[in-house]
Amino acid sequence: SVTTFQAHRDGMSAMVVHPAAPMIATGSSHINIHKAGGDLLNTIRYHDGFMGHKIGPVCSLAMHPLGLLLAAGGSDAIISVYTQ
Repeated sequence: SVTTFQAHRDGMSAMVVHPAAPMIATGSSHINIHKAGGDLLNTIRYHDGFMGHKIGPVCSLAMHPLGLLLAAGGSDAIISVYTQ
C-alpha cells in the first residue's frame, strides 16, 4: 500500500527515512518528524536566543542507521545534530 501526506505547506527541501525505525524527517524552513504513516511527532523550528538552536533553511537531513540521531544541514552552513 502507499501512504501520502502533506509534510509542509511551504515546500520541502529535504527528506530522510529512518532505515530501522518507522520514522520520516522532512525539512524546509523547519523540520517535521513524522511516523511512517504520516502522523506528526515533532516540529523543530527556528528560534534565536542565547545558547538557542539556530535553524536556517534546511538543505540536507540524515539519520543514524541504528540510533535515533537526526543531523540537519542548513543553507547558512550550520550543522545541527538532534537526539531523542
